[in-house]
Amino acid sequence: MSENRILRKMVQRIVKASLIFLTLLLLLHIVLYFVSNHAIQKIETHKLEDFLTEIPWKWINVNGDRVHFIEKGNGKPVIFLHGFAGSTDNWEQTIFSDLPENRRTICIDLFGMGFSERREDWHYDFPLWAEQVNNTMNSMGISEASVVGFSLGGSVAAVFAARYPEKVDRLVLISSLSPMDITDLPLRSLVYYIPGGGEIMLTMPLVILSYFFPENQQYKRYQQINSIIGTRQALLTFMQEIPDFPGLLSSYPGIRSRTLLIHGEQDRVVPLSSIKRIVPKIPACRVIFLKNVGHWVLGEDGKRLVDELSVFLY
Repeated sequence: MSENRILRKMVQRIVKASLIFLTLLLLLHIVLYFVSNHAIQKIETHKLEDFLTEIPWKWINVNGDRVHFIEKGNGKPVIFLHGFAGSTDNWEQTIFSDLPENRRTICIDLFGMGFSERREDWHYDFPLWAEQVNNTMNSMGISEASVVGFSLGGSVAAVFAARYPEKVDRLVLISSLSPMDITDLPLRSLVYYIPGGGEIMLTMPLVILSYFFPENQQYKRYQQINSIIGTRQALLTFMQEIPDFPGLLSSYPGIRSRTLLIHGEQDRVVPLSSIKRIVPKIPACRVIFLKNVGHWVLGEDGKRLVDELSVFLY
């Protein structure tokens, strides 16, 4: 047998094997897609109204939409904004109880997450949430506040501070989501852009948790939040329609408040490289990079975080 024939057969076998592999992969993807969508329908069975008398803390009517929040202390307000797919529980389970009482500390649930409003016609992105913060402050009678944002909440805080500089006296960005190049994006983020990938990423953890920890109180609130109709739509809208990173980037120079940026050096969600690119764009910005700390600064180094917030804000 000539070398050309041998080579041709090898190529044919490789192509055949590749086609079989890709076909199986596609079939697996289709199965997971339908399973995850079916799971979403089984999980999202409640309206927000179902929890109005069940969940602790407070709601406020903001231009006809409910905003859930928690608060403590007295004095000048400090507003805390959580991360992607988070809620006020991000703060409650980490640093909330350790924050000083000499300022009015308010943590709010962003629209589409936690126990705040969801609407089918909303475009979930930084501008929507920045306006939510503005309208919530107006509804609470707050003319000026410090604003603290974690991850996605950091982006929202930055956009809000640039739009309403007169309303922000100090700004804190913790593990803040920033404009990223395609090379900055972690591999798991890219899955959201595959049709059905986002549904799988957002639903499978709920299925696993409900199977292995059906009675665990730690996950009860998480499961309640994710049972509200419209939750997955809100999260997928933000991820799949590409966040307004150009608008976010143009916001940084418009920040007029003193700013503290805290970021873990081992952050794999928002790489340090993307943060270092935006720091020069933010006026009056002090930067703290935490060694041996990843994205979840709230839980990984909560004591240091409280210390820094206490000095800068309280």
